[in-house]
Amino acid sequence: MATGTIRTLDFLVNTSFAANTSGLIGNDDTQDAAESLGSLVVSGAGVKTANYTAVITDRGTIVPFNTTSGTTAANATYTIPSGVFPVGALLGLLWVSTGTVQPAFAASGVTIVTPTGTQTARVAGSIIWAWQYSSGTWYLFGDLG
Repeated sequence: MATGTIRTLDFLVNTSFAANTSGLIGNDDTQDAAESLGSLVVSGAGVKTANYTAVITDRGTIVPFNTTSGTTAANATYTIPSGVFPVGALLGLLWVSTGTVQPAFAASGVTIVTPTGTQTARVAGSIIWAWQYSSGTWYLFGDLG
């Protein structure tokens, strides 16, 4: 079984990966960098069972929602606030498979654009993403409901 080394973005920027002036970067190093940049990380905010507003530390992570029949769709939202994230930020929402209430992205002072007209995860187990295209405009993609 192959294993890789997870590197932080700071490591990639502040080491010879960025400049590669030594010529010593090999295939394994390239794979480590690619895996690190493409890895899925669960937010440190934990599993949400009610409404949650995104914070800067959620950037580039997935926030799991396990919303059950004791909640309603009105309190199963992942709100994107205005003025918190830089352009290019990415937020993920995972509908944990044991949840029975469909979680959704919501906007607070921003515009959410979605190809399906819905901002919800399609089924339990779905992951949807919000990507900030420009200041105040976010696009949704993934397994939308």
